[in-house]
Amino acid sequence: MLLRGRVWNRFLAEELDMATRKMTDAGDTLDDFIREECERDPEFRAGYEAELARLRWAFQIRQLREAARLTQAQLASRAGTHQTAVARLESGRVVPSLDLVDKLARVTGRRVELRFVASAAAAPRRSRRAPRRRRTG
Repeated sequence: MLLRGRVWNRFLAEELDMATRKMTDAGDTLDDFIREECERDPEFRAGYEAELARLRWAFQIRQLREAARLTQAQLASRAGTHQTAVARLESGRVVPSLDLVDKLARVTGRRVELRFVASAAAAPRRSRRAPRRRRTG
């Protein structure tokens, strides 16, 4: 189950509060706690990975804009959107559509490459069936 919006923010706040208390008691770092929770709880791991992906997008969009020496308003104007939309993208509060990412790339002289890479959690399965034999004759 993936959580969104206020429910997700409340979930994160509660988890962070609980984690802080646990870390203080155990002397662990936040990285240690996150690693342990990801190993222990698949739902936590899925939410954590989704949040990291969203923040990576946000960081890349901001880097793209800054490399082009544009303000949020200038980038928005060239891409046919509003400054507030660019601000939301850069903050990580929303995930952009591929169309918008493509527009942002084009107006800054870039192009988008979309790749699918294997996830450690979802390694491809091998078929258990034996290969079919060809009939001869």
